[in-house]
Amino acid sequence: MYKITYTLIFAILLSLNAQSQHLSAKLHHIIPKGYKILDSAVCHINNDCLADLLVILKHKNEDQYPHANRPMLVLLGTKHTYSPYLVLAVNMHAVLCKSCGGIITNDPLIGIETKQGEFTIHYYGGGGYRWIREVTFKYLPDTEKVVLWKDITFELNQDPLIDEQKEVENNPENFGKQNFEKYKAE
Repeated sequence: MYKITYTLIFAILLSLNAQSQHLSAKLHHIIPKGYKILDSAVCHINNDCLADLLVILKHKNEDQYPHANRPMLVLLGTKHTYSPYLVLAVNMHAVLCKSCGGIITNDPLIGIETKQGEFTIHYYGGGGYRWIREVTFKYLPDTEKVVLWKDITFELNQDPLIDEQKEVENNPENFGKQNFEKYKAE
């Protein structure tokens, strides 16, 4: 039973690695030198018939530089075989760094969730004090820009005697206004 489980896990990991390498090869002209793909998600950000792509990058030596920026790319699908994606937006500070999650969780990034015309970056972090953060960006067809839609932190109390959760909106004055390129995860 364990042999089958380990074999299946190993096969899945090999498949994910192969997919990441294939994607890296397709995007080699877009990915900055010294970076590689950390996470990606296929989506329909501008609601056309072509698949778009969200890519979170990490520094190749991120373990040695845990505070290094994690750039994020928003790529629109094209019909061109020589360049299947067009860069819509790039942000060098959109994703929290590897060591930004706190002493226990360390890397806070959980992943990217996509919906029609929008995407959310999910985080979990903290030590004795835990938090969940959801940062959502939305594509505005009128301006053809991606903007901050909401940035919410859920503060979780770890004391079993206190059943309390607090929801905090981070910079609500920027919701629907701040361009993706100018957003800075802090």
